[in-house]
Amino acid sequence: MAATHLSLRSLAFVAVACLAVACTKDPGPVETSPYIDVVITPPTPVVVVGGQITLTARVTGPAGISQAVVWSSIDPSIVAVSNSGVVTALLEGSGRIRAAWALDTEIYRQVDVQVTLLPVEEDAEAAGDARGAPSERKGEN
Repeated sequence: MAATHLSLRSLAFVAVACLAVACTKDPGPVETSPYIDVVITPPTPVVVVGGQITLTARVTGPAGISQAVVWSSIDPSIVAVSNSGVVTALLEGSGRIRAAWALDTEIYRQVDVQVTLLPVEEDAEAAGDARGAPSERKGEN
């Protein structure tokens, strides 16, 4: 019993001595972990009810980093998403989609998908301006 008590005391003394030396030693440059992020495109998707759009996710960080992401829908009654990023619009409104890095799902980005009943006109001239006013036509006063 005395030998065990002595060896535990010796071990404790050595541990304290090592800690004291480690605390006074210059640690040198501190390495920081590289910044990892997820980028989703397109950043502001719009899709018609019943339609689909494919989102892509790219993981940024050190060279060779895993590009694997996990897709999920925060609003599954409005938009559903497949494992490959294909979004299906189920109901009019705005639904949030998340792409999380597969190796650490706390690293993620989200996009809001606008779901409309009718296709969104890209050309304001053809459908009037964004407020719904008729476009100006030549020859009309």
